[in-house]
Amino acid sequence: MIDSESLYKVMTNYTVLAVLLVFIILSIRRKIPKSKIGQYGTLKYFTMAVLIVVSFWFFVYSNINNSLNAKDNLQLVVVLFASLSIFLIALDNEYTKSFSEIKDIVLDSKIYVPFAQKVGDSKFQFKDMVNASTTSIFIIGPNLAFLSKKKNKEEMKEILFKKFIANPAFEIKILIMDPANKDMRDKNLGFTEQFWDELDESVKVFKQWAEDARKKAEGENASDYKFNVRVTDILTLSLLFRDKETPEGCVLVTPIPNGSEGANRSCFLIKKKSYEMAFYEYYDSYNKLFKEKYSKSIYDAYDYVKKPPDSEENHKVIKDVQTHVEDTEK
Repeated sequence: MIDSESLYKVMTNYTVLAVLLVFIILSIRRKIPKSKIGQYGTLKYFTMAVLIVVSFWFFVYSNINNSLNAKDNLQLVVVLFASLSIFLIALDNEYTKSFSEIKDIVLDSKIYVPFAQKVGDSKFQFKDMVNASTTSIFIIGPNLAFLSKKKNKEEMKEILFKKFIANPAFEIKILIMDPANKDMRDKNLGFTEQFWDELDESVKVFKQWAEDARKKAEGENASDYKFNVRVTDILTLSLLFRDKETPEGCVLVTPIPNGSEGANRSCFLIKKKSYEMAFYEYYDSYNKLFKEKYSKSIYDAYDYVKKPPDSEENHKVIKDVQTHVEDTEK
């Protein structure tokens, strides 16, 4: 009959092997960034080889050395687990920039996507996202009314225009729906009742911002003030792309449930360095809409908004929009 000392030794040995196997599987599953195949990939597999050798030594030594008691065995287990943790954290040093991200290493950060139940109460609020940006912002939404409302617009403009001062090459792009698309006005798209009035107001506000940016670019050599606003036929998502040009780029995706207010919508963040394919799938699709073939200048949209809806001139604008849509579909 096996004694308790031997039983304890066997249980701890196989526990070590089981945990080691889990760590190996998690590490192998982690994709290596293409830019780091040389320095990062080699280190990863070398370290895993060291871990396997150390674990094998522990397994053999603890079984052939009869002088080890349960306490000694437990100490070896603690030392081995500590070594495993240090090695794995070292492998993932790019994911340990803050304490909040350490949990991602344990849970394998490749299966974790940052999510917020309400964007208005989260760390993904517009101000925080813009303040964290360094090279560019691409804002997309049906009307982006939270930027153009009377109580917000001056503050929002200041937040955006400060980016030009911090970085003269900073670029801001905004894409909203075209208010001249009368066919869309007659359909229930799941927006709030005040949506179209808010869209008209957004066109007026963003057109003024575009003019202010152009004047500043002409009057100040310190910045190019790359500020461009366009309108397109229909948008069913709200997206905010940040720093597309850098490894730290990301996109905040906010679906729009039927009739829901902006601050109450849930959202999730796609990081470029973690999900590069998904990031560019979104970016390329909406950047294509931003091009002249699929959108119009904010000044063209303003020409429609400033005229009475039933004016003869606006009927001509609407007809031109419908022709544009038909040509695009062809």
